Amino acid sequence: MGTKVPMCPESNPMPMLHSAAAGPAARALVAVSAFLLLSMGGAIVAAPLTLPLLYLSVRNGWLSGGFRTAAIVIAALTAAEVAWAAVYLATSA
Repeated sequence: MGTKVPMCPESNPMPMLHSAAAGPAARALVAVSAFLLLSMGGAIVAAPLTLPLLYLSVRNGWLSGGFRTAAIVIAALTAAEVAWAAVYLATSA
């Protein structure tokens, strides 16, 4: 099993598994999320799936510096687009 972090008794004893495919899959996720952001409403529809996956890929270190920055920017723009759509739908009804 995993080891606990010293001075942190509530640490997770089961660390996430890292695979060789995590890096390329995370880079593909960034590319697909960017494409959906440029499409007509694709980012809004896919946001419940792409935002948590982008967060996990950045948090777990599956991306290098440039892709990590791109993932953060794409996630922020996706969240802004979802917020814009929610306000638009709330005020147009």
